Amino acid sequence: MQRTWILGLAAVTLLAACDDDPTGTEGDSMTRVEAQAVASNVFAVGEAATTEGITEVTETGEGSGTIHFTQTSSHPCPQGGSVQVSLNIDVDYDEPAQAFELDATGALTHDGCAVAGDDAVITFDGDPNLQVGVYAAAEGGVATTPWTNSVEGAFTWAADDGREGRCVVDLFSSTDFVDRERTLSGEVCGHTIQQTVTWQ
Repeated sequence: MQRTWILGLAAVTLLAACDDDPTGTEGDSMTRVEAQAVASNVFAVGEAATTEGITEVTETGEGSGTIHFTQTSSHPCPQGGSVQVSLNIDVDYDEPAQAFELDATGALTHDGCAVAGDDAVITFDGDPNLQVGVYAAAEGGVATTPWTNSVEGAFTWAADDGREGRCVVDLFSSTDFVDRERTLSGEVCGHTIQQTVTWQ
């Protein structure tokens, strides 16, 4: 199965933006920039793991059919540590029609995962993990419905300046390739996220 068309469609960049009103966290507060860095890392890892899984399985597929597979992988974090990814992925595909429908669910478990914040490095660990869900569909090489990505769960975190706490994550993104619009909403570490991005 030619995988380039499916991977090209699956390569969606997810962006996060937060306000400056941290509420509902346990322990110390995380800044807007730190929460944004965490959100970006969470989505980037989930997307990379899903794309790698599709690549691995569709290299030898031909024609049309259904593939179910479980993927377990580990990904490094920008400043050290790692994220363990466990995904269950179902793909219905039709190569001649350049069509597919993908459903994926799973978990991201952070282990000493470190990202750069304002003036500190934030390290976080799963409490116990973040549950993720991804849905995407296309026909004729074109997306037929908005692609969605959700992340929900919690982790504990500590900054190298002495702050620490527990962070709740509840994010949902929807990318509409027809209207060329991506929306992201939810909460990360007490910061409300609401963003709409459009492109030409």
